Amino acid sequence: MRQYIIQFVFFFGLIGFYPSIAAQIEVNVVPEYRAVHYAKTLVLAPGQVVSTDLHLNDFEDSYQMLYSTLRGGVSIAVLDGRDSAANNPNPIPLIDRQLIRAGIVQLGRPPSRDGMIVVFVNRGLTPAEFIVRIDRLGVRPKAMRDQIRRFVELPFRSLGKVYELPLFTVTVRPCGQINAFSSPNITICTELIADLIDKDTPKALYPILFHELGHSLLYVWKQPGYDDETLVDEFVAVLLAKYSPSSVEDLITWFRLGDSVSEAAAQLSVSNKHPLSSERAKYLRQIMQSPDESFRKWSQLLGPHIRRQVP
Repeated sequence: MRQYIIQFVFFFGLIGFYPSIAAQIEVNVVPEYRAVHYAKTLVLAPGQVVSTDLHLNDFEDSYQMLYSTLRGGVSIAVLDGRDSAANNPNPIPLIDRQLIRAGIVQLGRPPSRDGMIVVFVNRGLTPAEFIVRIDRLGVRPKAMRDQIRRFVELPFRSLGKVYELPLFTVTVRPCGQINAFSSPNITICTELIADLIDKDTPKALYPILFHELGHSLLYVWKQPGYDDETLVDEFVAVLLAKYSPSSVEDLITWFRLGDSVSEAAAQLSVSNKHPLSSERAKYLRQIMQSPDESFRKWSQLLGPHIRRQVP
């Protein structure tokens, strides 16, 4: 993470020409942590078995499974990884139960560094279909929370030395989903940070932070379009296209790694008007290739809020 902080210090080096005034921002990183470890919609034929491994990490996180059965029935068995390592032919499951309708199963913490194995099996005579998500839960020490806080607050404080920003609170916490929100205070989900790291797109966090800030600024400044995702994506490109295009590239890559089919189905079910991630990736690419029009638009919006230079 240190290398990305150094990169953005260089990116915001131009602010040295402005007064050394810290932005009005408070960043809170809660101790609780949650990350999505496994998430799939599974269709199992009669007798079919699918499994996934759960490891024990340095924070000794525990695991929780959320599920919803769509048709048929399925059973799970949670096995001690030590039995697998020892090739035990008759392991005794830590958990053995049938999944009915929808619910939550506390899988607990792996008992050793050999982890645990979750086995899904269709013991019925007809196909089974279900949605499952396994989350990793724990707490993070103060030193790590302080590192995340500094990483998150850097772009806001730097931008605040150039522009008169309103007072904002940014909270990093578990949300139960991979997302970020603006209300106009900003929430960054720990699930989102974990997903960016898992997909090797960590620098995408900065354009995501600026995206949420764009929503907040337009709302507080009473400008139209504060809920327009496309307009706020322009804000991201305007700020980063010249000085940190690699961070926008990470965001484009992260968008493209999303499941567009599942996303479209979810949007239909909740009447979500947000563009699909694939559409946002395409639009960001267009802005990055020709940013001048977006730059002029946002220069007019940001111009009245620029800080005055020291005489």
